[in-house]
Amino acid sequence: MIEAVFKKGIVSLNERDYQKLFSKGFGEKVEKLFTLNYFETLFLLENKKIKIEDFEFNTFLKKSKVDYKEYLVFKDLTKKGHNVKSGIRFGTTFRIYKKGTQIKKDHAQWLVDVKKYTSKLSLNDFASKNRIANTTNKKLLIAVVDLEDDITYFETSWFKP
Repeated sequence: MIEAVFKKGIVSLNERDYQKLFSKGFGEKVEKLFTLNYFETLFLLENKKIKIEDFEFNTFLKKSKVDYKEYLVFKDLTKKGHNVKSGIRFGTTFRIYKKGTQIKKDHAQWLVDVKKYTSKLSLNDFASKNRIANTTNKKLLIAVVDLEDDITYFETSWFKP
């Protein structure tokens, strides 16, 4: 099992373990540090692929303050074989790379916005997210998580008449 360290809000690995996980779509090198984001950390903890001293899945979920509904979408997309990364610079929850693509060489195919079934999405917000997806050659997925934690995906794209 891979040992990770959680210190000052950052989950890090040694280079050898990072290379093992990076080949499976997890992790990022930030300067000289090999890191995992919180969603990746939760997924790997839940699947018993990594170990962090004093943390198991539930304790890390509380400490990280990750939205559980967002984690469910991350987990679902990851289990389907997609590489899922942060979409924050696009104004969405995630960006998704098609199966088998290399993150540094290829572009994401979708931007994903996670919504709880009770959430409202204004027309302006929807149009804005769709426009960003269009101008970056991506499609927008709206992932709606219901009361029973089932996920429904709605794919949208820009249409010019």
